[in-house]
Amino acid sequence: MVYRQLGRSGLRVSVLALGTMTFGDAGTAAAIGGLTSREGRALVDQAVEAGVNLIDTADIYSGGRSEEILYPYWLQVKTASDRLSPGDLTLLGGRHP
Repeated sequence: MVYRQLGRSGLRVSVLALGTMTFGDAGTAAAIGGLTSREGRALVDQAVEAGVNLIDTADIYSGGRSEEILYPYWLQVKTASDRLSPGDLTLLGGRHP
């Protein structure tokens, strides 16, 4: 994976990002993806395995369901993995439930 500096923040982010607009089954997401929790988590696993550390999320995706799927799972993955450190993920958007 290729990484680049994010402005002057000191963060190095992957040039590819995982978008989570299709996580959940409400609103627009239902029409364009409607991924279940299991499917969304599998996608996160694949992205992390590929070296992605930039995830685009917003509290408006699926009425907040996207973040309800992402955040608890991400905390679980980070806790269980020796490959990830606290600075390994950059999340853009959302209120982080």
